[in-house]
Formats: sequence, structure tokens, C-alpha cells
Amino acid sequence: MAYHARGRLPHLSPPSAYYDPGQYALEQARVFATAWRFVGTLDEIPAHGDFLTRTIAGLPLILRNLKGEVRAFSNVCAHRHCLLRRNRYGKAELLTCPYHGWVYDWAGKVKRAREPQLFQPPPDGPNDGRPALARYRTALCGRLIFVRLSQDGSSLQEFMGELYDLIAERFGDDWRPSLRLDVDYRANWKVAVENALESYHGAELHRRTFGGDPGEARSEHRLEPGWTQFSTKIEIRQRLAGRIYCEVEDSLLRFVGETPTATYRHFHLFPNLTFSLTDTVSYVQCMEPVSPTGSDGLIRQFTLSRRRWSPWRRGLLALWGAASARLTRRIVGEDMAIYPDLQRGLEGSQQAGLLGRNEERIHAFQAWLRERLAASPTDP
Repeated sequence: MAYHARGRLPHLSPPSAYYDPGQYALEQARVFATAWRFVGTLDEIPAHGDFLTRTIAGLPLILRNLKGEVRAFSNVCAHRHCLLRRNRYGKAELLTCPYHGWVYDWAGKVKRAREPQLFQPPPDGPNDGRPALARYRTALCGRLIFVRLSQDGSSLQEFMGELYDLIAERFGDDWRPSLRLDVDYRANWKVAVENALESYHGAELHRRTFGGDPGEARSEHRLEPGWTQFSTKIEIRQRLAGRIYCEVEDSLLRFVGETPTATYRHFHLFPNLTFSLTDTVSYVQCMEPVSPTGSDGLIRQFTLSRRRWSPWRRGLLALWGAASARLTRRIVGEDMAIYPDLQRGLEGSQQAGLLGRNEERIHAFQAWLRERLAASPTDP
């Protein structure tokens, strides 16, 4: 079935859901508290001692490559709360606080402190060991790194369900990174998520790149309890960029001995992760909430680069990866340009809104979100 809905659908999230501080706090508590959060790729911290920093739910984190194992810690000194590292990426065998010089080992425990005798437990008090940084759970799906702030909850594989194996393969060792893009969406996280769930805006917003929606006859929707999927056959479009993309991808695949499927698949893993897959490109986008009216975009794109290929074949696809990354940047820019207007409109809207049949993936997401927000905090 192309579309499941037989008629238009209600917009279940009211405008206030996109700016109300109470709604934002409830989402953090009941939607994101036990969710796995995408934070980067192994290619961003490839060697021992490499680190990256992120802020998740207002908590500064530092992720470290320690002899091939990715560990996540609080990026805040256990002494007097100074950030340990302010730069986005770097390398450090040990972490040293820039304020008082406390040094942390691989386990996140204090290794050295000036005048340590001043910080010994009182003789008649409990000895709870060395001060240490809070540590968080990490897991990998292919080369994608995920963090979970809560010690309770499902494994990453359980969280991703049926999508885990597909995503692990599409961001695995036969693929190489071709785009790393971190952006400020200047809108509530749901604005960016819902924009990704329909192609209806393409005819207007992306008229210079890919053009309009493929239509019901060439669309397939799958609506699952924790995720949705849109798939279509890629056809030569009228827009120049789309036409060039389709023709070049098809030709390159045949040239390197692969069989084109000419299929585009888009997945939304609730709440805030989307994947776009073609025969040569794997794209992941995370919409990370930062405030009731703001969110960050974490975008990574990989290009097919099979290990068995000769260097010249991998080099050829690397050139294609760079070209497709430029197109991705352009499309992301087109979307981002409208987000502030959407946010401002939501903050002043007096209407409930409505959804077309082709926007049923938005309805499925809003229904899931409403159910989660209504659930008891103790529910799984």
C-alpha cells in the first residue's frame, strides 16, 4: 500500500508543543531520558587518546578513544565544576583540568591532584574512594557512536530493533565518511524531524535541486511502532541536479561492477534520528534538542567504498562522495532557511493545523510522542 490513510489527518501536536518550556521538560524526562543519542562516528576519534565533546540534555560530555574502546564521561571536573575541554575535537592521553590541574585517568578517576592531603576523607567519615567523573554507557552501530545518559533502559540493538543490522552494514567498514556537518536549526527539534518526514515541500523549497514529491503511485510507506519508512524508485527528474545525480550514480555503480537498484529509502527512528539510503550514499541526521525553541543538527554522510575494491575504484567513489556531499549541504541549507519562519509561525499560530495523507509519517510520530508523554515515568 502506498499511503495507509484514506483521508486527511489531524495535527496531533498543538503549536505550543514547539515552544512551551513545560512540554520541553516533559519530553526530556519521558522521551529522551533513556534514549540512545547519536554523538558522532569512530572516524572522528580514530586513534588512542582522541576525544570529541558534545552537550546532551544540557550535560557536557567527552567521548574518548582508549585503545579502541569508546568511553563517555562528564566533561566537568569533579572538584569545582570547570569544563575539562572546550574544543570540539582533540587528543589527550590524560585529562587535565585547566583550573586547578586535577588529572584524570582512563577510568575517569583522579590520578593526580596538587596537595592531595587536603582532599583526604575525614577520619570519622566514610571513605568513598577517589573522586571520579560521571561515566555514561556507549554503544556502536557500525561506525556510529551512541550514548545513553541513564543507566537503565534497553540495549542499543533493542532500541533500534529491526533497523540495527541494516544501519550497522550501511555505516560499516565498506563505507567511508564523506560529510561531517554540525548545524544550529534555530527551531524546536520536532520542526526539523517533521520536515524530514514528508516530500510535499520539495516542489517549493527544493525546486532548484530535486523538485517535488514523487507522488503516491511511486511511494511506499511503512509505519511501525518505533519507526517509519518511506521508499521510492529513483527516476530521472526534471531538475538538473536530480537528473545528474541519478545518471552519475547509476553509471558509477555499473563501472565498478555493482548492480544499481535505483532505490531511495528514508527511515525515522523515534524520536529524533533519520537515515537516508541510496545505492552509494548513507546519510544520518540527529535533531538534538537544546531548548524549547532550539535544536542542533548532527549530520554525517558515508559513501560506498568496498574493502575488496582496488584503490582507483575507491578513489573514484570518493570523488563521487565529495560531489554528493556538496548537494547534501545545499539541500540542508534550503531546509534550514525555512526553519526560523516555521518556529515563529508556531509561536503565533491560532490554528490546530492538519496533515495530508502523504504526511501520515508525521501523524505516526506525533501519535507515538503523545503516547510517551502521557505514560507514567515508570513505564518501559
